[in-house]
Amino acid sequence: MAWYWVPAAAAIGIFVVLLPLLIYRFLTQRKRRLDQHQFSHLTRRFLQDRERNEALLENIDIGIVIYDQTGRRILINKKAIELLDDKKPETPDEFYACFVDLSSLRAILALGGDTAAQIVEKNDRTLEISARVSRPEGQQLVTIFTLQDRTDQAREEVQRKVFVANVSHELKTPLTTIKTYSESLLDWGLAEKQPAAIRKDVRRIYEDALRMEKLVADLSLLTSIDSRGLQPHMEEQDIAGIVRQTVERSQPSAAAKQITLSCPDTGPVPNVFVEKSSIEQIVSNLVMNAIKYTQKGGNVLVSVNGLVDEVYVKVADNGPGIEPRHLPQIFNRFFRVDMTGSQVFGGTGLGLAIAEELAQLHEGRIEVSSTLGLGSTFTLFLPTARKVYRRAIDDASHSIEHKNPLQTEVQRVLLEQSRELGYTITGLPELTAEQREALLRTYDE
Repeated sequence: MAWYWVPAAAAIGIFVVLLPLLIYRFLTQRKRRLDQHQFSHLTRRFLQDRERNEALLENIDIGIVIYDQTGRRILINKKAIELLDDKKPETPDEFYACFVDLSSLRAILALGGDTAAQIVEKNDRTLEISARVSRPEGQQLVTIFTLQDRTDQAREEVQRKVFVANVSHELKTPLTTIKTYSESLLDWGLAEKQPAAIRKDVRRIYEDALRMEKLVADLSLLTSIDSRGLQPHMEEQDIAGIVRQTVERSQPSAAAKQITLSCPDTGPVPNVFVEKSSIEQIVSNLVMNAIKYTQKGGNVLVSVNGLVDEVYVKVADNGPGIEPRHLPQIFNRFFRVDMTGSQVFGGTGLGLAIAEELAQLHEGRIEVSSTLGLGSTFTLFLPTARKVYRRAIDDASHSIEHKNPLQTEVQRVLLEQSRELGYTITGLPELTAEQREALLRTYDE
């Protein structure tokens, strides 16, 4: 019995260091050491409820592998096995062999270091491997390895760098133009240039200033969506009316290229629960994109139709079309088919990205199909207002909470309507089945 207790005692001692470190990392995502008082406090709590904390380590989203001073493995949790491709290395050397190169981490430990960390790539994953050598009070020396999947963070960092580079590139062109034409006016002087030439220079400066202003506005909108800082005011809207008005405002741009822009009446369409300005921007971005890439004298057809519980807005053109290999990337920010950054078609390169993110904000989506030489079709799908109402009421009856803007707004509207019906409630979950059906019927009238 005494022999079997040695690994268990060692494992208990290990948590003197391990448990506080894991909890602190998990909650704050920082790599700072807890002070000794916190270590002692958490250690006492662990010893009081060892079974519960072992379950915590088994289910925590950090891989853990622990070896004693003889190099024998005494603990490995489920997450570690997953990140090690179902392997269970019995010794530190076997652990190192699971990776292509852990030389940096091994060197630090070999030179007597107590802690070491290294980022490695394994099976298209980015992993952070940390090692800690410790001797908990009254226990044997142990080596603790932790494995954390940093793939998402690494991908986000790459995307951030690409985004910053693209923003810099997009700003560089108009700034260069503004600088060049400003210098021309300063060098030559207003008195030495013809009025027509001065007007031309000022016009170029003005146009590029507008382009920068639009870019900043688009970036600000995307930032608000990304940070969930955008708080749209949604209500039931006539989607067909919104589309017709947006198409009408786009007619001058189409006429300038002798493009026929049409939006025929397709009959009654169910209402949607949306923020009007957001849907206007989505439709405008899709229509203007079609006009931009359609040749002179071409056609752009916009239509609105309803399905069982969805409404879709289709924008079809007979432009040059898009190569299939580019379709998965067209909603990427700043993506251009030739990736040259050419400004021949104008715009900020963010229109489709904004359209897609605004659609997702309304629990909708945008699909695209295209044939080279024949044209492209972009289709916006949105849930009908009744579907949104039904889901909100059903979820409330099952105490399912949502934090997204659409559900927050629809719950607000439904709660207001419930009170107008005379229901004295503070939340939708309080509605009876009969009241829920009565509430839904008010939107059928």
